[in-house]
Amino acid sequence: MRIKLSKDRLDSFSKIQRQYIWILLISFILYILCTSIFPVMTSIALKSRFIILPTIILCACCQHIQKVHIDYMSIFLFGLGTTISAIYSNHIMNVTVKSLTIILMFFACSIYFSINRINTIKSFFWILKKVSYFILIFNLLYLIIGKGMFYGVFRGFFSNRNACGAAIVITFIVLLGSFIQERRMIDLLFLVLNVYFIFLTESRGTFMGALIGSGVFLFLISKNKKRFIGKMACVLILIFVFWDIISDIPIVARILEEGLERDELWEYAFENIRLHPWVGVGFSSSMFENQLNVYSGMTYHNSYIAMLADVGIIGVTLFFIMFIRIGTKIYRNYKNISREMRGRFVTILSICIAFLGLSFGESYLLVAGSPFSFIFWCCIYCLIYSGLPTGE
Repeated sequence: MRIKLSKDRLDSFSKIQRQYIWILLISFILYILCTSIFPVMTSIALKSRFIILPTIILCACCQHIQKVHIDYMSIFLFGLGTTISAIYSNHIMNVTVKSLTIILMFFACSIYFSINRINTIKSFFWILKKVSYFILIFNLLYLIIGKGMFYGVFRGFFSNRNACGAAIVITFIVLLGSFIQERRMIDLLFLVLNVYFIFLTESRGTFMGALIGSGVFLFLISKNKKRFIGKMACVLILIFVFWDIISDIPIVARILEEGLERDELWEYAFENIRLHPWVGVGFSSSMFENQLNVYSGMTYHNSYIAMLADVGIIGVTLFFIMFIRIGTKIYRNYKNISREMRGRFVTILSICIAFLGLSFGESYLLVAGSPFSFIFWCCIYCLIYSGLPTGE
C-alpha cells in the first residue's frame, strides 16, 4: 500500500508559491485559534478572520488576475438557494451576512487554487501536515499543564471537545496518509499521540469520523480492493466475537447510548421544516425560530437537517445539484491524477468524506466563520482545481 513520494520541502516550491502557502497556513491557524480557550489569541483570531479571505483574493488578483478561474456555477446555485429562502425570512440581515460570508469563502477558494494549480496537491498537503503538527503539539502542551481535560473528557486547547474532535480527525487522516506514503518516524509518533487523543475525547463524532476517513483512505489506495474488503470483513467478525469486551470501552459505550443529546434540537428543526417546507426560514436562521428559545442562537448539530430547515426543499435541491457538480469534477480528477500525487489526493478526499459523515452530528458544511467549514471547502476546491500535477 506504500506509495513512494519525494519529500515535501518548502524550498521545493517557487517564491510566489511559498507566499501563497504562508498565507493559507496562517489563515488556517488563525481560524483554528478562533475556537481555542486562550482568550487573547481567540480575540485576535476572531477579528483577523474577517480580513483573511479578502486578503487572499486581493493578493491573488493583483499578481495573477489572468489565471483566475472562478467556480461561478457553484456560487450561483448557492446564492440562488439562499436568496429564495431570504424572501420569506424574518431574519433577512442575518441571511444576507451569513450568505455573503460563504460566497466570499467560495470566491477566495476558487481564486487561491485556480492561480496555484501547479503543485496544488503537493503544497496543500504540506500545509495540512504543518497544521496537524501545530494542533497536536498544542493539545499535548495543554494536557501536560493540566488544562486539556474538561469534566473528565479531553478538549485540548479548544473551547469544547467537539471542536477538538473535528480537528484531530483531520490530523489523524493527514498523518495516516503521510506515514503510509513516506514511512517517517515523526509521523508515526504523532499518529500514536493522535489515536490517544481520539480515545480521550470519548466523542462519537470523533471516533466515527476517524473511522470513516481512515477506511476510505485505505480502501482507495489499496491495490487489491477485493482483498481489502475481505480483511475488513474479518475485522467485523472479530468485533462480533469480542463484542462483550469492546462494548465496555468508554467511547464505544457512549456511541451505544440510547437516544441522542440533540433530539430536542432536532425536534425544533423538524417543526420548522413542517411549517416552511419549500423555502425554509432563511439560511443560517432556523436556529432562531424555535418557540421556547431554549436553544436560541445554537446550531442544530446536523448540517443536513439545518439545510432543510434553513432553505427548504428548493434550496436543498439547488445545493444538491451544486454538490453533484463538485463531486463529478473531483471524480474526474481522481481518475486522471498521477501515481505520485494519488496518495496526497486520496488523503485530502478522505478528509472531505469524513466531514460529510461528521456533519450528521455537527454543523460543519456551510457555517460562516467556522474553521472546519473553511478547511473543508479548501479541501474541496483543492481537489477541484488539482487536475494533473502540472496544473493542466
